[in-house]
Amino acid sequence: MRKTFIILSIVASVTGIIFLFLPMGSIAFLPATFSIIAAVVALLKSKKQSKALPKVLLLCATTIFFIVMAKDVLVNNKLTAEKELIKEKQETQTEVNKELQKPDGIERRQ
Repeated sequence: MRKTFIILSIVASVTGIIFLFLPMGSIAFLPATFSIIAAVVALLKSKKQSKALPKVLLLCATTIFFIVMAKDVLVNNKLTAEKELIKEKQETQTEVNKELQKPDGIERRQ
């Protein structure tokens, strides 16, 4: 039973790390939380001498959880930059239209 929870914790931690780097929002909380729960259960099922691996897994899982939380809180997903790009694109389009409306873009010298 202990080995099962250790394996589940490892798989959930790896999944949490993968979700941490992918732009999926806060979905990485799910595997991180599951990894913490599995590591705690593995720690409770372990004997005194064999608690090192569940402790390491618990430390890794909580670290992943707090990194996900910090990323979720600190990263701003504002659309202001996109709005500015759309505005610049419209201004460029109007300038191009003005240039194309000129009868002859090249001045002739006599």
